[in-house]
Amino acid sequence: FSPMRAKTVPRKSSFVAKGIYITGIGAGTKRILRLGSELRKLGGNTIVFDAKDMSGIVFYHSKVSLVKEIGANNRVPIRDLGKMICQLHDMGIHVVARIVLFHDRLLAEKRQDLSVRSRSTGKLWGTKGGVGWVDPSLKEVQRYNLDLARELAASGVDEIQFDYIRFPATGNTDDAMYSFDEAKTTKHKVITGFLKRAY
Repeated sequence: FSPMRAKTVPRKSSFVAKGIYITGIGAGTKRILRLGSELRKLGGNTIVFDAKDMSGIVFYHSKVSLVKEIGANNRVPIRDLGKMICQLHDMGIHVVARIVLFHDRLLAEKRQDLSVRSRSTGKLWGTKGGVGWVDPSLKEVQRYNLDLARELAASGVDEIQFDYIRFPATGNTDDAMYSFDEAKTTKHKVITGFLKRAY
């Protein structure tokens, strides 16, 4: 068995995306093809699917080493990413992979050295929703997400959509502690620096 290879379909800068979003679990079923067909009938042209959501689950077979280390691939609904992309391309669908970046529960729990810490307790920092944020300034956190993006781009998706490309904005953010000195480096420089690396 050798997986199908898909190729990115270039679009002009004037391309207008009109589409829908589907979860990684939904993308792993035939539902995505039914939705693609209905979408085209209604004049749509784009499907955004979760490649990694804020649970930290990676929904396709990834060879990125940290994925295996933290067990992010233990449930893989998208069995053949290349085949899925090819089928959507055959329908004329623009395929977008969504990666949730710095809100990653699994990475925060399994690699606590990469997590946001509490100034007051020294333990993992969290919101009412629990622990879930990793430190956007850490090169290993950035590299993990860039490795996933690189892998997805090579798989033939047409576009990568970054989400949660920020620091936490809810909860007791004054208690959140990062690996850099906020008096010397502003948060926006961390984010724009990451985007330069991604570009």
